[in-house]
Amino acid sequence: MTSPRFSSISFRTNESRYSFEDSIGNPWEKSALLRGYVRESEGRAPTEYSYVQLADVRRLIGQESAQNSDLRELFRRMVFNILIDNTDDHERNHGFIYQEGWRLAPAFDVSSQTTGLGYQAMIVGADNTNATLANALSECGRFGLTKDKAVESIAGLISSTESLESDYIEAGVSPDRISTAMRIRDRIIQAFNSE
Repeated sequence: MTSPRFSSISFRTNESRYSFEDSIGNPWEKSALLRGYVRESEGRAPTEYSYVQLADVRRLIGQESAQNSDLRELFRRMVFNILIDNTDDHERNHGFIYQEGWRLAPAFDVSSQTTGLGYQAMIVGADNTNATLANALSECGRFGLTKDKAVESIAGLISSTESLESDYIEAGVSPDRISTAMRIRDRIIQAFNSE
């Protein structure tokens, strides 16, 4: 089956399903889905993309049976990117894969930038691109999560990233970068706990 051309895709945001026929497309289509959706829903080519828009695209396409797990996973990835200071989380580093229907693709190109910029490449929540856990929590409902479930997910990721230092050492990351990454992580967690 040939892949559809994006110039002919119709995104209807008021429908629960995307009108795109399930087909295996080219690898570049994964981010084109997001760009096309945003362009159609906002009536313009955006300068910034958001995790919420990516969640909207996921709701419109793919396997409905896997929708909730994909949305929860997308929320977890957003929080994880914040915690490890992965500020290279632009729309081309997110995608969909065809597995008997469209699914959220496995995570790729994920690494600590250790820049401490305090913002992500994509909009996180109500406070724009600010890399805070509170900002991620501000839009948790768009990922199908209650505030309590989102806080539980954040707590789990805080716990699982406690081993980052030993993971980095094992991977051969320099001590300076490890120290910077851990300081950034601790600062993000401290800010969240104080709110």
